[in-house]
Amino acid sequence: MRKLIRKLLKEIIENKIDNWEENISDFGNVLATIIWYDTENNEYFYLFVGLTPYGNVQSFSYCFMLIDKDGNPLSDYITERNEVAKYIPNEIKNSKLIFPIIENLTRKLLNKMTPEEIYRKTIEPLTNNSLERYHRITNIMINEYDYKLKETYVDKDGCTVWKLIKNGNTEKNKNMDESYDIGGIPNPKQILHDTFDWILPKLPKFN
Repeated sequence: MRKLIRKLLKEIIENKIDNWEENISDFGNVLATIIWYDTENNEYFYLFVGLTPYGNVQSFSYCFMLIDKDGNPLSDYITERNEVAKYIPNEIKNSKLIFPIIENLTRKLLNKMTPEEIYRKTIEPLTNNSLERYHRITNIMINEYDYKLKETYVDKDGCTVWKLIKNGNTEKNKNMDESYDIGGIPNPKQILHDTFDWILPKLPKFN
């Protein structure tokens, strides 16, 4: 009986996950979708993917947030895997269903807009294992959207930075170091607020 209950629960959860495309809200440079929802407590676990401009560079980021039925945040922006795991059922974590959605929502965003220059930075120092998911997104940009990895390095705070530029523009490739206005880009936590704060009042309400 216990195995049957777990099997039924897993099917229910996966059916909710499968609805992520139907739950997409399009805000132009930001896409949001519901990953998991708890109808009993009226809580919705969102994934946000977005680009935001700083001078001639677009900063790419994604994160999660728990939202109530009225669209009010119940958490801060969540970026780290261990923190995300606290908000979702074990059946979702164990079946590795979340990251493919991040990848596919990234593709949907890049199908809409492909900026000349993309900047990415981790919020905190990460080990190689934790960096794997960042590399997977970078590989999508390079292999599927014709970006070139101009530079990647670890900065003075121990955070990893990626600079990507669109292939096929010789002049921009040649002069990228001059055009990349890194000095005007804030810290990663501020980037999350700049990218996603404005969509929060616009999220669907579930009354």
